[in-house]
Amino acid sequence: MYRTISAIQEKGGIGKTTLTTIIASGLAIRGLRVLAIDTDAQAHLTVGMGLKPEPGIYELIIRERGFDELVRVVDPSRYAPAGSTPSGTLAVLPGNIETMNVNVPGGNAYSLQQRLEEIDGIFDVVVYDTPPTPSFLHAPVMVSSDFILLPAEMEFYCLKALSSTMKHIPDFSSMRVAKGLSPIRILGIIPTMMRSVVEHEENLKTLREEHGDLVWPPMPLRITWAEASMQRKTVFAYDPDGKAAQDAWTVVDNVMGALEHV
Repeated sequence: MYRTISAIQEKGGIGKTTLTTIIASGLAIRGLRVLAIDTDAQAHLTVGMGLKPEPGIYELIIRERGFDELVRVVDPSRYAPAGSTPSGTLAVLPGNIETMNVNVPGGNAYSLQQRLEEIDGIFDVVVYDTPPTPSFLHAPVMVSSDFILLPAEMEFYCLKALSSTMKHIPDFSSMRVAKGLSPIRILGIIPTMMRSVVEHEENLKTLREEHGDLVWPPMPLRITWAEASMQRKTVFAYDPDGKAAQDAWTVVDNVMGALEHV
């Protein structure tokens, strides 16, 4: 049975795509069959995996085409260390500018959940990359998510957006339960682009006081993330022994641990 994970936050520029990319690629390296779905019209996840932007999610929802026609397999050289052979697989349902035109037919919040049933037995994990602001896809993504990860930069506006996002989760969770699905589980809050400045340190302290163990170890701001993106590779492929890759593996291992205990 597949599991779905979404990186969600109602603010841009805080590392959602980076987080989605490392989780999807890390799980594939660890041996799982992973499908990453790009629901952001900017298609940064698609491009970052070395793929051409295409209207994958648009074709899936609006034209009702099959996953087998739309999914693109990612070359392991993009996401795994050189010379290694991942024991899993990584594929992407790409996005492009047409993604912003997806208007879910009939406002059906269960549309993606229903379509995902088609890949049961083909993929082990589905990972969503989401846009910075709510769209017509927001509800279907939330309702089809078993788990949610919340990236958050330790700055004022981002923390306000985090609070707003968390307030919406119970409503979408109730919609899942009404259809006999498990409630949405928040895997964690991940402080991103962490810097050793007073504002970040104080906000991280407050966040831990409010949410306890739900707050995962922070991901420090490192130039390696930008360098890897420029090469359209993950940090695992670009600098597998570097500190950024170590930070990324901490996140992947935490996700793996959560999946193993479901």
